[in-house]
Amino acid sequence: RGRMKCSSLTCPALTCRDDEILASRDDLCCPYCESEWVEALNPTEKVEEGQNVVFTCQVDAGDVTKEDIEWADEDGDVISKGVSKDGMRLKITKCGADDAGTYTCTASKDGAESTASFELEVVIKEVEPTPEPTAEPTTEPTGEPTPEPGPQPEPELPLVIKPKKSQVKCKVNTRKMQGYLHHYRPGRKVSENQVCKNVSSRRGREGNQEMQQS
Repeated sequence: RGRMKCSSLTCPALTCRDDEILASRDDLCCPYCESEWVEALNPTEKVEEGQNVVFTCQVDAGDVTKEDIEWADEDGDVISKGVSKDGMRLKITKCGADDAGTYTCTASKDGAESTASFELEVVIKEVEPTPEPTAEPTTEPTGEPTPEPGPQPEPELPLVIKPKKSQVKCKVNTRKMQGYLHHYRPGRKVSENQVCKNVSSRRGREGNQEMQQS
């Protein structure tokens, strides 16, 4: 098996240019000269209208405070609202069409500056247009008098059939005290030779009296 031998690491002396700083990173043992020492961790974001977004910049230099970091919009106006306590993040809430555009994070140290850019796209919700009411067609006046409406037909009444009256005659034979029932309708006899029952006893007595007198 191989053996590992540890030795102390000596970093070389560096002389950076005026636009560079002595930067450092967690994954590197020695510092280095860097001109672009501010990095956009999420350089592009696309959100829908009304959503929130957070931009984060990383500063690869030590001893950089919030006062050394400046956020600005694409017009160059400095943004203070929504900046985190360490200055590394910018939060935009309830994004609208006016929030879309470019944002920058600029850090300064020992007279040197570095800037990272961010792009924000806001998707605007489409609003369906309200349909306009359809206007009813109008008839232009022709100068002629408008004809008056004619008589309206009378509503049809339900057909009512009235029952026809029938006439009943009862002929009484005073001698035999029997009667014959005849049914008549207008113009003709309906039935005959039927015994008339329930003849009034009073009429029978009157018939007997007439026979005795005769």
